[in-house]
Amino acid sequence: MRTPNATSIGCRDPCAGWTTARDRQLLLALGRGPARAAVADVPNLNAFSLVTSGQSFVPSPEAEALVTEQRHLLVREYGKKGREIIRDAQAYADGINAYNESKGIAQPPATVNDVIAVTAFIGSIFGAGGGGEAANADLLANLEQELGQKQGYEAWEDVMLAEDPEAPTTIDKRFDYPPLTGGKVKGSVVVDPGSIESIDPRVPESAAGLAPARRQASNWLLSSRQRSATGNTLGVMGPQLGYYYPEIVQQIHLEGPGIKAQGAAVPGLAMYMLIGRTKDYAWSLTSAGHDVRDAFAEKLCEPDGATPTRDSDHYVYK
Repeated sequence: MRTPNATSIGCRDPCAGWTTARDRQLLLALGRGPARAAVADVPNLNAFSLVTSGQSFVPSPEAEALVTEQRHLLVREYGKKGREIIRDAQAYADGINAYNESKGIAQPPATVNDVIAVTAFIGSIFGAGGGGEAANADLLANLEQELGQKQGYEAWEDVMLAEDPEAPTTIDKRFDYPPLTGGKVKGSVVVDPGSIESIDPRVPESAAGLAPARRQASNWLLSSRQRSATGNTLGVMGPQLGYYYPEIVQQIHLEGPGIKAQGAAVPGLAMYMLIGRTKDYAWSLTSAGHDVRDAFAEKLCEPDGATPTRDSDHYVYK
């Protein structure tokens, strides 16, 4: 299999875009719309399934506005670094457009928004941890019922904020997580014990709040140079991308200002190599199961003003 090469004295991001358009044109076309669905986080709509099944998704102006807002957010939050990311994304999109124009391929011009949407799409697959507030609230309610409010809350907090000093770690330094601010959060309530009856729309056969089914995980194996037959440190590492078909990454070799590396990149985001190696070091990634999503309780209502029930499918907006 040929490895796409992007080698030039003054070309990194545009050449990465060129090779992506040449070798992964179909994925670029299939992923553009569904990636917007990932940004909008449309309920009951699996963006990855849309891509792998070849189904289209035409984003509304409101969905596109969400992507544009993410672009502005990059600059607001990260300043100079954010502007650099936007420039890299634009150069990558320019490379895609240059290839399509040279070959007479009739595709809508690639944009920075496409790159941002693909980033959200990948995050929706491998970085969508959290969202278990309902199950957490149910656990707290049951603990308070069994142990009393004070001891129940202390037991719940001990479980939720567990820190095992004997747990294996890869680095010695502590990660500086932001401090808990405390206080009540709107939409955060303690439910009645055992009252949760909703169904998780992502897994219809499983009750909401239950532990997810066992799934494939990332792989990581490292050997020091002392244990290596070649005298070099060896690393075999990567997320569970190999379990997917069609594959959503591409092998790529980049040489240009500030980079000389080969590895795996995502079509639509290939100006940055997610997994790879250079002459003297290598890096990989894993799925992020961190608590990056939050679920809030909403107040149900009926459009005609009637008393809401468990079966009501409307809620009070703001």
